[in-house]
Amino acid sequence: MNDALQRIKACINSLARRARLPRIETSAWIRIAAAVGMVVWGWIIFGATGHDDPHITYWAAYTLSDWGEIINHSGERVEQSSSLTHTTLLALGRRLTGAEVPTLGHYMTLGAAVLTLLRLGALVEPDQAPRASIAAVALASAPLVVYWSLGGLEGPIYAWLGVELMIALRAWRRSEPRFPPRRVVQFSLVALAFVAARPEAPILLICTMLGLLGACALGSREQLPRLLVATAIVVVAAALITWWRWQYFGRLFPQPVAAKMGGGVTTAALLGGWRYFVSFTGRVETAVLGLGLAMSLTSLRRLIREGELETLMALAMSVGGICFAILVGGDWMVGSRFLAQIAPWMAVLMMRCVPFEAMRTSLRAGLAVGLILLNGASGVDFAARSAKSMPFWMRPKVEALSHAARGDLEYTFSERTNVNHARDTFMIDDLDTLVGEIARREGRVKILSLQAGMVMYHIARRHFGQVEFYDRAGLVDRHYEEIGKKYGIEHNTLGLKMSQADFFRIAKAESDEVREELFRPHIIFDLYPAAEAAARRNGYVTVYVQEGRISARADPDPRCLLEPDELSPDATAQERQQHAISTDMTRRRYRPLPAYWTAGRNIYEFIALREDIAIELGYLVEAPKPKRKKGAKKGTPPPMKYVPGPRERVRLDLAKLWKQIRPVPSPAEPCEQGLDTDGENDGESGDESHEGTR
Repeated sequence: MNDALQRIKACINSLARRARLPRIETSAWIRIAAAVGMVVWGWIIFGATGHDDPHITYWAAYTLSDWGEIINHSGERVEQSSSLTHTTLLALGRRLTGAEVPTLGHYMTLGAAVLTLLRLGALVEPDQAPRASIAAVALASAPLVVYWSLGGLEGPIYAWLGVELMIALRAWRRSEPRFPPRRVVQFSLVALAFVAARPEAPILLICTMLGLLGACALGSREQLPRLLVATAIVVVAAALITWWRWQYFGRLFPQPVAAKMGGGVTTAALLGGWRYFVSFTGRVETAVLGLGLAMSLTSLRRLIREGELETLMALAMSVGGICFAILVGGDWMVGSRFLAQIAPWMAVLMMRCVPFEAMRTSLRAGLAVGLILLNGASGVDFAARSAKSMPFWMRPKVEALSHAARGDLEYTFSERTNVNHARDTFMIDDLDTLVGEIARREGRVKILSLQAGMVMYHIARRHFGQVEFYDRAGLVDRHYEEIGKKYGIEHNTLGLKMSQADFFRIAKAESDEVREELFRPHIIFDLYPAAEAAARRNGYVTVYVQEGRISARADPDPRCLLEPDELSPDATAQERQQHAISTDMTRRRYRPLPAYWTAGRNIYEFIALREDIAIELGYLVEAPKPKRKKGAKKGTPPPMKYVPGPRERVRLDLAKLWKQIRPVPSPAEPCEQGLDTDGENDGESGDESHEGTR
């Protein structure tokens, strides 16, 4: 094996000499290969990941690039993004390229992950190159790291800036004289970008620098003057960002922090955070990356004595990131986002503390192959069971089905190849039409929802100045902050825990003036059957419902996804405006495997109009209250037959469209019933979670 590796190395260097390229070490080629492999593997198994939240930042970046200020969907100065750095980079990218912000967001986070892999080599000595190679392979193949590298959120940028901060501190520590202007400026710029990258970053970095000062005082004091200046730079950077937030937004922290941490640190949050941490540590890639954390803790005394400041910084930031995730109760999204973003710092610890160069080359190669295989199996399992993305073989079918539902709204690759975003594309066009019609009558349209991301991004771009958005979770506006405190509404990882039932209960208790201002939206759109039922009971008419699944189930029959009476002549699928999507991830000849690929995702979305608006627009519903079906679970609204009004449009004949894509299975074949739960909830464990009844 050694001879083969030497021949490959000689061949690559020979090609580089002929092309007049600088000579690249074997370790650098391995890191480049790991980065390319991460991109290819992520594109195949995931595509575009994440949830609704990236579009919250995308809107802030869009307003900054096009209008020169950061405002929310209603035009107010509210910092709805958690990352000023991410917002600024996206806005700058749009100004330079003119590209759509969702496209930039998808590729910018992926680029940050690639840069992190490539920059690992700057933290090791030339004779320790194998350490960087193994760390890069472990990081590039870690499923959760790959998943969030394609998610469009700020985590990969935050992780990359942390690595750059360690590199800048290392360069400054080794430079002469003590305060070279170039190194001081480099450290200052990276520190400023880092403290603006996440809400917890200023506190985390200040605590890290104070810890380094303490370690330097206990060990070698030679670096103490540099550390004192570096700590002062960090404090000034944090103060500047905090002062600017206060001047511009009137808040010390972004709005999502106020919404999620309004109740402070509670026992329930600590227990949830501990479960969050334990679930993360049980994965294969965590055990590998945690090796560096364990080794650094066991050799802490040596690190302090030898003054390895960048290693101590990686250790302090990793431990601080874990403590933050536990204190805030974790995160509701799949994939342990808060812990996945500190994985590169744990890889730095593994690279600095585990002596891989002492192993034989064949053993290191076997270790790398083993890591790839173990993480690959873990990634396949995660993609099949939990991920919100689509493997590449699933995307064409979903795009073909969803294409018929698009009006003149165009969506980017990251929006078409994500399960949640594909779900939303069906509804946005109808909502866009309704907002336009109501705006012509009312002037300004009030919209209430728990979804503040993709749907409102596109609606606000079309109708900015005509819409006023009311976020029940309080992540992007401040409408319900005081109301929540008054009525004791709790806070959790989703934000303000105000269900539709709570919303209407508070509306009845408030004065007419407050009710008209805050509790009489023209439109309600949301995700859950219980939310639809609550709206119907309080003077709203449902004018749009989509229900079904985006499924990885093999050989689906779309007729299984509609109730029998919905296919009868009296109540067709079109009249109900029912949209069910289903695709398969396996071919018919792979019969033993389909049971593994069962990652179905529920689709349940609705649009409800205030009754007077619905009558004015011609949306009517039958007067008799329908009976609940036998066996239906509590919280699931009874089926309703909609009488088409003069403005109602036929949306999609799923069965006919499906036949154009693939033959429908014959009636003789068994028809698998059932809907999988989506895993998302409305902040309540009871009536707001959607359990399928089919």
